[in-house]
Amino acid sequence: AAYVEVIHTDGSGLFSNGIGTALGDIDIYANGGSNQPGCLTNTCSHERAYELFAASMYNTNLNAAPCSSSTQLNLNLCRGNPLPIGGVRLSKTGSSRIYRINTKRNYPF
Repeated sequence: AAYVEVIHTDGSGLFSNGIGTALGDIDIYANGGSNQPGCLTNTCSHERAYELFAASMYNTNLNAAPCSSSTQLNLNLCRGNPLPIGGVRLSKTGSSRIYRINTKRNYPF
């Protein structure tokens, strides 16, 4: 693929279903990348990734903030020019490849 955007929703912990390691051109960590709002299981958190991507097709307000370090990501201190996630078709370039998006428990997130 020429461009890969990864949405991490369940990437930490012994029993997680996902991967927390940055793998794509852009890696977006929803709510820090684990334990999604409204989810009581790892499977629910893991499935939130495709739900967020699907929501991005209709909701252009799903924006992630760039993170300059994992500390900034983990402490929810990412700031800067927002990046629309998922389905928005535009040039996605910049100095950061790690982003954080804070979401709610239900659509439209």
